[in-house]
Amino acid sequence: MPVILSSALIEREGRVLLARRDPERPPFARHWLLPSTVVRREESAEEALARHLQHELDLSMGEPIFAETIYLEDLPARERYVTNVFRIAPPPGELRFRAHGDYDDLRWLSPRELAELSIPGPMREWLLALLEPQAQPPPRSDLQAARNAAAVQAGHRLSTDAVHYGPRMPTEDDLHLLGDVRGKRVLEIGCGGGQNSIALARRGAIAAGTDPSDQQLAHARELAAREGVQARFYQSSLDDLSDFADGGQDVVLSTYALGYVEDIDRCLHEVFRVLKPGGIFVFSSDHPIMSVLSQEGPPWVVRRSYWDASQQRQQQGIERPPGMMAHYRPLGDWFQRLVEAGFLVERLLEPPPAERKDLPTSDYPLDKLKMIPATVIFKARKPA
Repeated sequence: MPVILSSALIEREGRVLLARRDPERPPFARHWLLPSTVVRREESAEEALARHLQHELDLSMGEPIFAETIYLEDLPARERYVTNVFRIAPPPGELRFRAHGDYDDLRWLSPRELAELSIPGPMREWLLALLEPQAQPPPRSDLQAARNAAAVQAGHRLSTDAVHYGPRMPTEDDLHLLGDVRGKRVLEIGCGGGQNSIALARRGAIAAGTDPSDQQLAHARELAAREGVQARFYQSSLDDLSDFADGGQDVVLSTYALGYVEDIDRCLHEVFRVLKPGGIFVFSSDHPIMSVLSQEGPPWVVRRSYWDASQQRQQQGIERPPGMMAHYRPLGDWFQRLVEAGFLVERLLEPPPAERKDLPTSDYPLDKLKMIPATVIFKARKPA
């Protein structure tokens, strides 16, 4: 399995900060890299990077913004790495590296200098495209390209022990929305790395998952094999369920995926089509109030109209290249679209946070989640 790295992208006046690894310090000994560290099992990618920057460069990390995931291979060490890069605000003054630490040199480098140093190829190519606009690759606007499996799986560390509904949320074991799934056909759309589908299969469901990302699906299939469960996975967009027959599913589930579907009406009609009469549809999404409130101000301020359904945002503030685009929808809009698709809405939940440690990122600070809902969960049913 690849090792997960977390790296800092720090830019200043057209140059980028790179550090040369000590000859005795893998990974990539003697090579130049963005400041990077291995992510430990008990920490998130952001936590690992904050630890590393403080220890090696005496740098307090500000708000990290996810920028890219780069796949690297250290051939002499026969190791493969999945590197999650976070953009960090440049600190004032000069930076120094710790004596006898991971690095033996530290420099602000221009594109020309990057081309001349020993840098892993995929990282060099990405940095050159970043620093030289004419060399940038075309924007990645589709969900498959943007929803990178390594970044999601490394950052979330989702379990297959229970069906999850979102960051710091109660699980299905607490909410009991799906009921007894033994022997039932359950389809998860936007299944990502397959953890929910696998959890359902372990509970006796005939589970299947769909996702646009071939990388996510590869992770899901490998995870299912490792867990020893039978779950089928299909590649498709969330608004095209043509792999599934009319009325063939007892349950359709989606967790934090429908917000990224542009043609949501088509998606809901497809879900309605594949459900059996009386079948249930449960999905969770970002609560719209999270997008309305800014963390600037004491303690938060309203930064946009709640009813402005035209607003969009990019995942984790990604600006270059663009991340997957989230489509903002107020609660009333969700309700109306479900009704127009033919569903009977049975429950709308706005759960308070549970005592869990998954996804401990700045996007979902616990103090904020204790005051306002971060997640909304709908349970709807196709009429019998």
